[in-house]
Amino acid sequence: MAIALIRPVCSEVASQPNQAVQAERTDDVQAKLDKAISRSKQLEQIIQLLNKNVEAGNSPVQQKYREAQIAEYDHSIALMKYTRSMLDWVLYASNFCLWLVSIIVLAGVAFSGFQLWQAARLGVPQAETKLEIATNQFRLTSSVVGIVVLGMSFFFFYLFVKEIYAVKPIPVAQALEVKNNK
Repeated sequence: MAIALIRPVCSEVASQPNQAVQAERTDDVQAKLDKAISRSKQLEQIIQLLNKNVEAGNSPVQQKYREAQIAEYDHSIALMKYTRSMLDWVLYASNFCLWLVSIIVLAGVAFSGFQLWQAARLGVPQAETKLEIATNQFRLTSSVVGIVVLGMSFFFFYLFVKEIYAVKPIPVAQALEVKNNK
């Protein structure tokens, strides 16, 4: 009989810690559930705010703003394409001018050489200078015309290369000013 009395007491003592552990687990689960519910309510509020923002984004003002932004980007793209086409044209024009100036210089050298050859063939330099101007004709004969034309063509070539064909970088201060104005 004593054994029968001890068993129920031991089973009561053993079940009390299990009930305490189960109560703690239940409390933990309940706390996690409450936390999840609270988080879910916060997320619902956030979703509602986002929906309001989406609705506000569909307002006529927002639509016009988006259209203005798109137009600004389209304008920037068109400006970049125009700038590129202008740079391509400048490159073509400067190359064409370089060839033209080179032909003029070569013509001046050839003309000067021809006059030198003529003077060497005759054996004496041309002593007189003649200038004839008519309605359909212009003639200048002189011993120095070839040298003058040669000097003018080289001067023209020098000016072209120095002033027109030269690539001049934009000064840093001006580039920063342009950047800051945008």
